[in-house]
Amino acid sequence: MFPDSQIAKEFTCGEKKCAYLVCFGLAPHFKQMLIDSMKEEENYIIMFDESLNAVTNSKQMDIHVRAWNRCSNQVKSRYYTSVFMGHGTADDMLTHFHEGMQGLHLQKIFQVSMDGPNVNWKFYRTLCDEIKKDFACQTFNIGSCGLHILHGGFKDGASASGWQIEKLFSSLHWLFHDTPARREDFTKVTGSSVFPLQFCKHRWLENLPVAERVQSMWENILKYVEQATAKKIPCPQTTSFETVKQSTKDPLIEAKVAAFLSISKKYTHFW
Repeated sequence: MFPDSQIAKEFTCGEKKCAYLVCFGLAPHFKQMLIDSMKEEENYIIMFDESLNAVTNSKQMDIHVRAWNRCSNQVKSRYYTSVFMGHGTADDMLTHFHEGMQGLHLQKIFQVSMDGPNVNWKFYRTLCDEIKKDFACQTFNIGSCGLHILHGGFKDGASASGWQIEKLFSSLHWLFHDTPARREDFTKVTGSSVFPLQFCKHRWLENLPVAERVQSMWENILKYVEQATAKKIPCPQTTSFETVKQSTKDPLIEAKVAAFLSISKKYTHFW
């Protein structure tokens, strides 16, 4: 790791001692750095999720903090800590949440991001009542998860356009997915072995690379459709191909993909 240091070259450390240094030396140091940086922030978002830890055989609540980073001029999410619990009632969650929040200030919580079970909502209402009572302020409620709100909002906006661009992205992926013969035909016609990426129907803002790939290979897609339609290569008799074929006839399709990309890039740095 440090070839320029003679001291580091001669350093040796056993597995357990190395783990000890990481857990009780480096981890507290970086956590304290995060706490110090959060003291400078007016507000931040707290995110948590619970899952079963098979090793400890207990529920693990992972807590993350999201805030605006002035240096990079971006919103950044950082892992903060994990707490472990047996019972998972709303009161139990609140107790362990306070345990995990040591070092951070409740009154600075702008929003709590979580998944949507009823027990989480009861926990959230209790937490909000507590913050309102102790600090005369309240959190901003935009739903259980800010990420889902962004993804859903972007999806609704794209659907409202009526362009059905998601059908094109999805059809392009499935047209060549697990079909070596079509991939060979595409490569033969275009000289390219770059293929479309899979479209995610649940996290729409994660489809930025999908749109970029389609934009970069659109000329090759036109060549493939032209050759297949002219029967110079086998023409796929599938719904996916028909969708792609109809899209190639749209004179504004490239502009629509560019618009999808432009709007997506504006929101990508928020998640």
